[in-house]
Amino acid sequence: MTVSRLFQPMHQVVTGLSPDFQITVSDHADLPHAWYQEALRYNWRNGEKLIPTTWLDNQPTPETTPHTGDQKPLTYRS
Repeated sequence: MTVSRLFQPMHQVVTGLSPDFQITVSDHADLPHAWYQEALRYNWRNGEKLIPTTWLDNQPTPETTPHTGDQKPLTYRS
């Protein structure tokens, strides 16, 4: 089965239910078809990412603790 045959049904469903429905697909596909390119909103390539690395640099990281049965509040370290 070609990649196009996988994406065509998704496109048809979203088109039929728009504007109240959307899907997020994480794939390496970059199909040349006009219907695909017109539906594409973001193309995370060439250094552009779904989660910008600046978010990771500026946000505290949650500490992980082994599960002991005690419900401890989640703490963050910066």
